[in-house]
Amino acid sequence: MVLWFCCLRIGDERALTDIIKHNIEVFTNMGAKTVFTACAGCYRTWKKDYPELLGEELPFEIKHITEILVEMLNNDEILFKSEEGAEIITWHDPCHLGRHMDLYEIPREVLSKIPGIELVEMKRNRKNAWCCGAGGGVKSEFPGLALDISKERIREAIESGAQILITSCPFCVGNLSDAHKEMEAEVREKIQVIDIIDLIANKI
Repeated sequence: MVLWFCCLRIGDERALTDIIKHNIEVFTNMGAKTVFTACAGCYRTWKKDYPELLGEELPFEIKHITEILVEMLNNDEILFKSEEGAEIITWHDPCHLGRHMDLYEIPREVLSKIPGIELVEMKRNRKNAWCCGAGGGVKSEFPGLALDISKERIREAIESGAQILITSCPFCVGNLSDAHKEMEAEVREKIQVIDIIDLIANKI
């Protein structure tokens, strides 16, 4: 089995050419027409950086998992359990998904189609959303700072009245979850941090 390599969101661009060509070749040889990812950083790297670095379009379409989910929901391909009442949730815009790729409304459209939830917005959302603190190598080099940034975002989510903080980026989920574990018990009890995929999985 031939495996693709890490997309290398951070690294030396001059050293990336062979890796990019390898990754594209793997999916091309599979006959892929669409490649999707649940990682906002990988999505930006494949959809924006790869074509720019190569100077040509990719031979297949790149989609984020939320784009796949909204298509499935619109085609009634996901069947939910009936639920009474509503959990109040809020959406955290990952930087690589939002500011970098302008993908703001599709995740919210996905959430609007899930029964048993009510979406409220944090005071900073979309282009003004507060970063989770994990991206750009910050969590690796300045882990304490990364956690402090996420703690501020969690407090903002609580202020919105939400019971669940939803996002769709492994870095965001990881750093927000790490920060959540370090916060006071009374804070942790007020809100959960969940990936949008897990939210859907819990409701089908």
